[in-house]
Amino acid sequence: MAKARDYRRDKAFEIWSEHNGDIQLIDIANELGISSGTVRGWKSKDKWHEKVNGALFSDKDLNAKGAPIGNSNAVKTGEYKTIFDDVFDDEELEMFAALDLTDVRAQLEETVRLYAMRERLLLKQIAEIKHGIGIADRVIVQKRMKVNETIKIKNKTTGTTSSINRENYKLVIDSITEKEKAQVNYLLKLEDSLTKVQKEKTKALLSLMDLH
Repeated sequence: MAKARDYRRDKAFEIWSEHNGDIQLIDIANELGISSGTVRGWKSKDKWHEKVNGALFSDKDLNAKGAPIGNSNAVKTGEYKTIFDDVFDDEELEMFAALDLTDVRAQLEETVRLYAMRERLLLKQIAEIKHGIGIADRVIVQKRMKVNETIKIKNKTTGTTSSINRENYKLVIDSITEKEKAQVNYLLKLEDSLTKVQKEKTKALLSLMDLH
């Protein structure tokens, strides 16, 4: 069953239209008691600018050669919308629509922060492994084994001692496994991942510097 349309969605557009678009989305959000991201998603998904300017295009216009002004090719023709509708619910679609992919600087800054966080986590993991790398984890496997043993019995009456043989069972070490090698291999993988993350972070930083 489809989710009922939020009445505040139309109210948000009404407020925005009354101000001719000259109002902060966060002000609309505060008035309606919702997040600014939700308002931003509605604005993008419902094409507020096109509604106000009378620029809604027909299917014929959308299929014409080249994209109309304000159109982002496949993203707005429904080619991707069909895919996302199958995967995302309404709230997730609004969040997707709210992503401002036109702000390249903001996207690059976020990318750098994410790489920096990933780099820090990898460095922490590497330090923890190096701290205990000299202490090998030993796995000792024992098994129950039948053995022959000789015991001595003393006769209290005569004071003499005699020996008898009997079967017994004892736990003996079957194998010992060292885990230090596995730790070293994991450490090498982490260091390889760290190198890749640092390279990608450097690329993002250089791209960010080019914008200044």
